[in-house]
Amino acid sequence: MSYHLQAKLLRVLQQKELVRVGGEEIIPLDVRVIAATNQDLESMIQQNTFREDLYYRINGITFSIPPLRERKMDIDILISHFLKEFSYKYNKEVGISKEAHAFLLNHPLPGNVRELRNVLEHGFVLAETNEIEMDDFPKSLTAGHMEQPSSAPLLKKEENDPLSGAFFDGLDFSENIKRVEIALIVKALTKSNNNRSKAIKMLGISRQSFYERLKKYEKEIAQYTSR
Repeated sequence: MSYHLQAKLLRVLQQKELVRVGGEEIIPLDVRVIAATNQDLESMIQQNTFREDLYYRINGITFSIPPLRERKMDIDILISHFLKEFSYKYNKEVGISKEAHAFLLNHPLPGNVRELRNVLEHGFVLAETNEIEMDDFPKSLTAGHMEQPSSAPLLKKEENDPLSGAFFDGLDFSENIKRVEIALIVKALTKSNNNRSKAIKMLGISRQSFYERLKKYEKEIAQYTSR
């Protein structure tokens, strides 16, 4: 956004009114502005490419959203959501293999949610079986990928582990996502000696996501952390 346009936007936000291009009538506004950026605005202010007064006008309540690679537990939820969406869109049921699932969890996903959705839809459309396999992903994504045993568990099984025993109990996608989330939270709390701030850092998720899941799985987590 040019410096000139930033000034116009600032006036709109301050005066809560505007005049259409070529018009004369003043139009009052009653709006709420939500702004998002992947730029360092404070550095841009120092470089005189972003107005300081506009920055303080829009910087009321700020939320920092970490990239998807730092929110591993959200990837499972998004995979489940997109598979349901594609099932409705293409009128067929397709799941995802353990190997393909593990690959997505460990892939850095520089394109965040958009990349995850694109990759899954690509695999969904090309899948020749009832599961998305590694071969169904774009070759540009899997190039150089080292083959890993498809039966390798995502988490090491230990005593006092919600995933001890069989890693997957049937093919219920939602139930298995739940077990993975509980297991990760339990492990983080155990390794951090129940220090929640350290656990959040270990998991690489936002504080809000952590406490939402902690509340959601309170009873299940208590079974392991209270031993």
